[in-house]
Amino acid sequence: MTTNANSFSNFRRNTKPKRKSRADHTYVHRNALDQGEYQERYNGLVDRFELAKACHTAITEEITDKLTRLSTINAFLYTLRKQDNLLTEFDEKLWCSLVDYAPVYDKDDVRFTFKDGTEIKA
Repeated sequence: MTTNANSFSNFRRNTKPKRKSRADHTYVHRNALDQGEYQERYNGLVDRFELAKACHTAITEEITDKLTRLSTINAFLYTLRKQDNLLTEFDEKLWCSLVDYAPVYDKDDVRFTFKDGTEIKA
């Protein structure tokens, strides 16, 4: 998360548009823009757009991941709240709402991956 936040703040710091004065606008209107200058400005704008697009994509993916985790946690809490009393024995529904998968790599290496992404070695 900090990587995305840092890249976003760097984006904001490095891509602030420069303010044009009235004289700049008059110059552009009165004089034809050199093709080299135009291409340089255009390439700068394309680079800014690509950086903004990459930041947007990264942040959107992070938001989607967090929303998915939130719905998983809410489903688990809903299942847990439906319990009438404290758990005294194994509850398959509760277990299935908590654990995503449990791969067995070896007789001494069993790992449980929970729906929130946490993994423990049993």
